[in-house]
Amino acid sequence: MAFAQWLVPSISLEKEIEIERHARAVLSQGTEKEIRELCSQLVRTLAEREQVMSQAVGYISEIEIQLEDLSS
Repeated sequence: MAFAQWLVPSISLEKEIEIERHARAVLSQGTEKEIRELCSQLVRTLAEREQVMSQAVGYISEIEIQLEDLSS
């Protein structure tokens, strides 16, 4: 696998359709207040996931560099 190739998302068409179906279902459910609360929770969750991903990418990049140094 090429350097950092694992960062490129590979989502099947079926999975993309499933995600879209779930995303649209949220729009037709709940009250306006419930949807605002859900959005607020999603913003927090997204920020946490972004931080975890950033840390994981940094860690994996360090490992890839160490592996390349060992194979040189």
